[in-house]
Amino acid sequence: MSNDNLIETDVLVIGAGPAGLAFAIHYADLISKNNLPLKVMILEKGAAVGNHTLSGAVMSLKNISELLPNVDLKTIPSATEVKHEDILFLTKKNAFTLPFHPKAMSNKGNHILSLGAVVRWLGGIAEQKGVEIFAGVAGDELIYENGKIVGVFTGASGLDHTGAHMSNYQPPTEVRAKIIIFAEGARGHLTKRVIEKFDLGKDENPQVYSLGVKELWEVPEGAFPQGNIIHTLGFPLGADQFGGGFVYGLSKNQVVIGFCSGLDYSDPGFDPHRALQSYKTHPRIAGIIKNGKLIKYGAKNIPEGGLFSLPQLYHDNLMIIGDSAGFVAMPSLKGIHTSIKAAMTAAQAAVRPLKNRIRQKNL
Repeated sequence: MSNDNLIETDVLVIGAGPAGLAFAIHYADLISKNNLPLKVMILEKGAAVGNHTLSGAVMSLKNISELLPNVDLKTIPSATEVKHEDILFLTKKNAFTLPFHPKAMSNKGNHILSLGAVVRWLGGIAEQKGVEIFAGVAGDELIYENGKIVGVFTGASGLDHTGAHMSNYQPPTEVRAKIIIFAEGARGHLTKRVIEKFDLGKDENPQVYSLGVKELWEVPEGAFPQGNIIHTLGFPLGADQFGGGFVYGLSKNQVVIGFCSGLDYSDPGFDPHRALQSYKTHPRIAGIIKNGKLIKYGAKNIPEGGLFSLPQLYHDNLMIIGDSAGFVAMPSLKGIHTSIKAAMTAAQAAVRPLKNRIRQKNL
């Protein structure tokens, strides 16, 4: 491959989600503090940063505050503080409020937000700090040398459905880096290959997943209070199925409605997407979206294995962060701020060997 198709950087991040961007931002701050001539590059498969980011997002802002100590948290887009929360058990027609609230699920002091909007905001901050973000570019194949990963090939573009070259064909680009950070999200195809290649999950439980399906609705003002949260058990799931629903009051006239289903269900006819549609027929939910308008719809898989399903998070020249690693605390239904914290720790680990390498060159 010619030099025209080769890009070199110090650190390559695969994925511009909350973990990948948090890594890049903290890494940029660390190299600036240490006056190091190091570069970080992010490859993001979405056409724009935030396009592939989806979550029913309720999170603590503590780690964003740690990541961005000089930024006023009031500038975070779409964030609204949690004011009230309930857990309901649904039968087909009725809703019963649980008389207690599990401590692990408490959202006191947390915020409801649009994760896509927050990721776009973080992307702008990362670029201001000198991070290079290439949106619409996916890592396709891993590059190995002497048994170590040294880079990735991006996917070719300008191919028709048969794989033949069209007039706008662009060949793959070889991107090489000293350290590669895998932040693709759950079940990222490169991360799966890395874990399998180096047997990084050999001492841990197999990862397990659920599927979260979410809709953003525009509703009449007052249909559901801003800052309120509902989590539900029961309908439309049977007693032998894991999962539940949620409603988040994002603003005065926008609500997030979603449903999560464990993917270990035994009924071959069960469909998590259809389960959300059934969920919306319940009188308690239907009353919220009556006279409303569906704005957006999406789904994502969620790693739910927890601490004992985390793979080894590092190997020669690489680290794994975010949903790619499985940083989701299921008892509290939280994964965003844990991923941000883990990404910051990874950035600190990445700077040390590169800093030592530069110092040795200068001796």
